[in-house]
Amino acid sequence: MPGYVNAYGFHGIHGRSLPVATGIKLANTLRQAAAVEELYYSPSLRETIAYAKLVQNQTQPKEAAQIVFGNVYAQWGNIELQKVNDIITSMYEK
Repeated sequence: MPGYVNAYGFHGIHGRSLPVATGIKLANTLRQAAAVEELYYSPSLRETIAYAKLVQNQTQPKEAAQIVFGNVYAQWGNIELQKVNDIITSMYEK
């Protein structure tokens, strides 16, 4: 299975599309950063779904992003983690 999905639609539980949509938006932003070699790793659908589940369970979106994506990128070192935290902060503090 590839690490990304190119789709025009998404089927989910009625009324629960916003957490998934914000997870997809964040994952796409991180993928774009990986494409221009700012990051070593591009997030998978697994991380996007984990993010959406945390948000559905009343975790704040920024905190959920730091838990899921921050944890993944922390494995690549402090520089990668700082880049991801900067992207998360820029997305959620507008």
